[in-house]
Amino acid sequence: SGCEDFGLRMAETRELSNLGPLAFVAREEPTLRKTLVSMAYYARLQNEALLIRIEEADGLTIIRQEMMGGHPGSIRQQMQLIVGVVHRTLAVFLGAAWKPRSVCFIHGPPPRLNVYRRVFGAPVLFDQDFDGIVCQSTDLDVAIASYEPDMARHTRRYLDALLAQSDATMNDQVRK
Repeated sequence: SGCEDFGLRMAETRELSNLGPLAFVAREEPTLRKTLVSMAYYARLQNEALLIRIEEADGLTIIRQEMMGGHPGSIRQQMQLIVGVVHRTLAVFLGAAWKPRSVCFIHGPPPRLNVYRRVFGAPVLFDQDFDGIVCQSTDLDVAIASYEPDMARHTRRYLDALLAQSDATMNDQVRK
């Protein structure tokens, strides 16, 4: 398309429901921190190549997104989409006024930053050693209003069953 920020523009239109089974996880945990941990655990239901890692130190949290395969910078559009969707998910629970400390990308800067500024409203850093979001650790302590312990148990049971199905061998998947 020649549009260097295409993935980010796609992320702008995504809703929580676009996450499929991961949307259940997002709504059925007691805190945003637990939501992120569960989303990281169940991420392969959405995308087998996606890894989400949460690292906390000195009052900051890094929500790092990685794609298996490819090499740094070769998956620019995908990382824009993934980081943008994670940001939108956080904003659903923290409110539209929430802004991360920074958003980081491995790829270099585009010629224009207007879409990045509009989507994130926070400093966007390029040529970094990871793709992801840096926020205050306390941001993740927010309670999830939709949390219901019984529903959370049913959701985990359902998603665990989906994970078990996804562990089938390639031959089994092709046969199915």
